[in-house]
Amino acid sequence: MEIPIIIILVIYLAMVVFFVIFSAGLLYHAFRFGAATMINISTIILYLVVSLFLVLASYSYIAKIDWTQTINLIN
Repeated sequence: MEIPIIIILVIYLAMVVFFVIFSAGLLYHAFRFGAATMINISTIILYLVVSLFLVLASYSYIAKIDWTQTINLIN
């Protein structure tokens, strides 16, 4: 029995969507209820830079995978 490996991609993309939704909520609350201090602004910028780096790094890895392969469950 084999399952397509693209199922892993779909699960990953669902997690990325949840990450973006919760990040938007985090940024909203940081801007709405956070004090306009340099520490708050630098924390937001650091969060955005690290998040962007992680998403781009994972995309560069995902782009190299052959998604037409299958996973053999029973040998």
